[in-house]
Amino acid sequence: MTQGEKEILVNRLKNLFDNDAVEIVPASDGYHNQVFIITTSKEKLVARLSLQTKRTKEELKSELKWIMTLCAVGIQVAKPKIVIGYDLIFELDTEENDYWVTFFEHTRGRPLDVMDHSEWNEEIFQEWGRQIACMHNVKTTGINRHVYLDSEERKKTIFAEAWLNRKHEQLINEMATWSRTPETFGLIHNDLHQGNFHLNENGIIFFDLDDCTYHFYSQDLAVSIYHALWTGKSFHPESGSFPYEFLTSFLMGYASKRRLNADMYKQLQVCLQMREVYLYSLFVLKWLPDDMMDWQAYKLEELKGNCIAGIIPYKEELEKVKYLFN
Repeated sequence: MTQGEKEILVNRLKNLFDNDAVEIVPASDGYHNQVFIITTSKEKLVARLSLQTKRTKEELKSELKWIMTLCAVGIQVAKPKIVIGYDLIFELDTEENDYWVTFFEHTRGRPLDVMDHSEWNEEIFQEWGRQIACMHNVKTTGINRHVYLDSEERKKTIFAEAWLNRKHEQLINEMATWSRTPETFGLIHNDLHQGNFHLNENGIIFFDLDDCTYHFYSQDLAVSIYHALWTGKSFHPESGSFPYEFLTSFLMGYASKRRLNADMYKQLQVCLQMREVYLYSLFVLKWLPDDMMDWQAYKLEELKGNCIAGIIPYKEELEKVKYLFN
């Protein structure tokens, strides 16, 4: 998105509040969405602008239906919010793009601080796993969300590099052989790393569910595990015990609400490989070669090497907790 487009959107959002918006701050610049934090004289909320070329109104409705279903059973999720005079989902157009606008309550929370051991600890890891299991336990009857493996979005996935397309298709084909049972398959968040939840006085509160899809539950586990281990090992390289501590706490939290079975262990390893395919494709687009820091260049090479060689990320660490999958 251009800077000029951002400025136009900020002004358009201010107009929605009759210029009562004290502050509008861009929060993220994603592939599907633009997110702004809005502070008015009365409240703080989040505006998400979804490109109509990337999201249909029906997709957004099904996402919001799932959010309200989760909230109804006590799972903390940032709730959609109606701004007076507008529908829950409404259109906003500029000369460059057409958007769907949805407002959400602000979590009133804070990101998980990897450097703060009062937050980045086994208690939080266990609760993280427990809350994902609670999400997976929720009945999703009547929520018409697409099945990722069967979706047109998946079928249209094409990368610039031929080897990456081959690797992606290999993993997809393997997933397609798995049985879709109630124990292993259902509606998932699909991007559940620590950047997509906050901590508040009541615990963990999830947000950014617009990638939700019917998929294997191991996908949610894989995303959380990959990013937690990558982050923890990067920021605390001196702690050799961290991977085991995280995995045991996180998985035991999950298992306290939902069984981990042997099929999920096998699926988790494939989903971890798919995560590296996704991250490589994302970083190649987002990280400009001339602006990359050393760690970014190293990470890209690591991801490429792992994908080409078929390496399972964190395989040795996972083997130590295999006993939890039974």
